Amino acid sequence: MDRSLPQQVIRKRRLKLILRVAVLVLILLVLAFFAKSFTLTGVNLNNVTVSEVEEGDLLVTFAATGKVVPFYEEALISPMGSRIMRVMCHPGEMVEEGQPLLEIDTDGQQFEYARLKAEFEQTQNNDKKLRLEIRRKEEAAYLAHKLLERKTEALHIEYEHEQYLLSIGGSSRDRVANVFMELSTAELELENSIKQLEYSRELTLLEMESLNIDLRIKETRLKEMENLLDRARLAAPIRGTISFLLDKPGSSVAPGEVVATVSDISSYRIEAVAGDGYTGQLLVGQEVLVRVGRDELTGRVANIAPSVEQGVLNFGILLDEASHPGLRPNMRTNIRVVSQAVENTLMIKVGEFYKG
Repeated sequence: MDRSLPQQVIRKRRLKLILRVAVLVLILLVLAFFAKSFTLTGVNLNNVTVSEVEEGDLLVTFAATGKVVPFYEEALISPMGSRIMRVMCHPGEMVEEGQPLLEIDTDGQQFEYARLKAEFEQTQNNDKKLRLEIRRKEEAAYLAHKLLERKTEALHIEYEHEQYLLSIGGSSRDRVANVFMELSTAELELENSIKQLEYSRELTLLEMESLNIDLRIKETRLKEMENLLDRARLAAPIRGTISFLLDKPGSSVAPGEVVATVSDISSYRIEAVAGDGYTGQLLVGQEVLVRVGRDELTGRVANIAPSVEQGVLNFGILLDEASHPGLRPNMRTNIRVVSQAVENTLMIKVGEFYKG
């Protein structure tokens, strides 16, 4: 029994070793099978993208969207509260500068204009009459002054003559005293006349200035009313196409209300928006590429809004071909803003692997 025990242990160990080898061989066979399954024996050319390497300029861009608007348009504003009497044109029509678009009720303003004009003409007449009266008074005061000068000169001569006669006994002292008194009185009157003449001239200047101010005020009011009635004609401010018009006779308009918009559609610009994440990359003068149908137009960033609104940044674009035939008002466009340009670099076409 003691000699048979080692033999049994040996057989168990051999059996375990055989099992381990069998498991290892099985694992190797499985691995070999899967390795063979995943090994390609060839390449399908339809699944391979082949591209020729080219040399050129590479543009790094980010996307934006925009709306085509007329390069220039001008709004027509009602200068007064009124109502529409007559419509002369309709939206979409081509109009010339100065062509009437609407007629509004201006009867009240016409009456006020006639009143101001009559008041101004009356003020002009009063001004002429007052100027003549002032001139008459001034001339009368000047004439009285000249008469006093002559009277004083005559009394001087008479006084000297009486003094001479008194020296030779041909006159009395009372006579000389009387002439001297008259001369003194005349000199005082002349001095007072000089002062009154100066006061009269100063007063004349003040009265004339007051008349000028009153006349200018009335003239300004009249011109303001003339300007108001002229603007109430509501004529086309520029040559172009009517893009908006209040074309309902009888409807009310408020002072300052836009009643029409005339656009010059011979050339256009772009109102664009981009995500606020590109704020640091957007600069005035930056090149942009605008997709219009099958064409891609070039342009430049003309202006940038000072602040971000609702998560977007607004900016304007001026096109190099502002009169491109494919442009239409309010057309939506896709835009690429060039943030970086690399010249003379090697490039391949973008494949599905390319992200960003």
